[in-house]
Amino acid sequence: MLRFFAIAALVSGLASGTVSASTIVDDFNDTNKSNWTDVLGSTTHNGTSVSGTNFALSTLNGATGNSYSVDVSTSASGTAFIGIALGVTSADDTLMVKIQNNNGSSGFDSIFFYRAVVGSLPAVSGEYLKLLSNPATSGTFFVTQNGDGTVTAGFNGESFTETLSTMFAGTGVGLAFYGSATADNFTNLAPVSAVPLPAGAVVLLTGLAGLGAVGSRRGRRLATARRVV
Repeated sequence: MLRFFAIAALVSGLASGTVSASTIVDDFNDTNKSNWTDVLGSTTHNGTSVSGTNFALSTLNGATGNSYSVDVSTSASGTAFIGIALGVTSADDTLMVKIQNNNGSSGFDSIFFYRAVVGSLPAVSGEYLKLLSNPATSGTFFVTQNGDGTVTAGFNGESFTETLSTMFAGTGVGLAFYGSATADNFTNLAPVSAVPLPAGAVVLLTGLAGLGAVGSRRGRRLATARRVV
């Protein structure tokens, strides 16, 4: 029965033109950085993760989108951050949301909403600094532009949503760095676009899924009957 519902969900997604999925766009499991462009500072791909010089920004060539996550790690000491940059035009014109080891002693403890890699220009109309309830030296950090003028950022299950104070005309996507912090598994969280199926094809696939479910139930009944006899 679970297979029927899985097929039905897939058919529904294909009919609407989107299929919910996340895609790791770079797992950084090699030292090749040809798919990235260092816009500010420089980055190092060491074969397991990526790090950068202070205030580095590196964009992923050809990448667009409004929702990404990344696995982050830092030492417990020293100021450091990893930022996800969306809507990148330049290092001075981007939605740059960063997770930071701000007090330098507890790991990642705060999230900042900025509109440049260097400097402290807020990108939101509310509080641009959010303190995390449970600081940690590693975890998964995500940023999503919601399409309604708000942005959501979160870390290890805790998230914050703020209203943007400016819009970003750029389409680039990247990562920003400062201090002793590394990033891994850069992931596009946005739904995958698909060509919507014709109505007839949707009906056919749904019918086949239903027949499969009926056949599965019939097979179980026959097997039960044989055991009883």
